[in-house]
Amino acid sequence: MGRPTGMTVLAVFNFLGALSALGLAALNLNELGATGRLTAAAAVSNGLAGALGLLLLASGIGYLGGKRVMGRYLGNAYAVAALGFSVLTIATGAFAAGTLVAIVYPVVTLACINGPYKEWLAG
Repeated sequence: MGRPTGMTVLAVFNFLGALSALGLAALNLNELGATGRLTAAAAVSNGLAGALGLLLLASGIGYLGGKRVMGRYLGNAYAVAALGFSVLTIATGAFAAGTLVAIVYPVVTLACINGPYKEWLAG
C-alpha cells in the first residue's frame, strides 16, 4: 500500500511550518546579536519556536516514511506543545491571527494521525 495523499500533504505543511518556526527563531537570535539584549519572554518564545520547528521537521519526515516514533509520537508531541504554546499566548494577551492557525493546525494534526492515518503510522 502506498503512502496516503493526506500524509504527504501533512508532511508538506509540517516542512513549511518548520521553515517558518526555525526562521522566526533565527530572526530572534539575529535581534539578540544586533541589540545584545533579549527579554525573558522573547527567550522563551525563541526556544519554543525552535523546539516546535524541530518537532515539525522530524514528524514530517516520519509522515513520509510511515514511522511510528518519528511520525505519530513526534506529531502528537508537536500538536500538544503547540496547543500549550497557543494557550500561553492567549493567556498573555498576545492573541493574533497567527494564533488561530497555531490552534487549528495542531488539532487537524491530532485528528489525522490518531484517526484515519493511525494504521499508516504503525510501522
